[in-house]
Amino acid sequence: INVEQGYLINTIYVNGSKVAVENNAFIINSVDKDIEVRVTYVANSYYITSTITNGTIEVVESAKYNSSVTFTITPNDGYELKSVKVNNEVIEPSSNNEYTFTMPSEDVEIVVECTLPTYLITIENSEEGEIKLTDANGEELSPNNEGKFIVDKDSQITITVIPNEN
Repeated sequence: INVEQGYLINTIYVNGSKVAVENNAFIINSVDKDIEVRVTYVANSYYITSTITNGTIEVVESAKYNSSVTFTITPNDGYELKSVKVNNEVIEPSSNNEYTFTMPSEDVEIVVECTLPTYLITIENSEEGEIKLTDANGEELSPNNEGKFIVDKDSQITITVIPNEN
């Protein structure tokens, strides 16, 4: 008996009697009358694992194939959602941090990353001097391609103004 992916044989009846199945097959030893075979199927269940950094996730541990699965993400205080992936596929952001997907015919891995918010520091400098930014470890920060500095929330930044000697 061929079984569609994501499903399992539930029961097989031959002329109204339940029969044992091994490797999706059964044997009728001697056909001596009309035979009616009825097969019922059930959706297979697959596991759901999840990992999250800087937050919590509420999701069921398993779900049946083709069922709707909803999970909720709660970033830790001060953190925001950065990325959500289901089986390495990026999921579009949700305004309420609730996500839904259709259970495939395989185990699912949900990976969520929450990070501190980032902010831009824009420096407007004249030709009469230079401005340098350093982090709490004294490391000099470099601007992005637009000439702006990206810093994490609550970062300690030192801004040093160095006038030209003229």
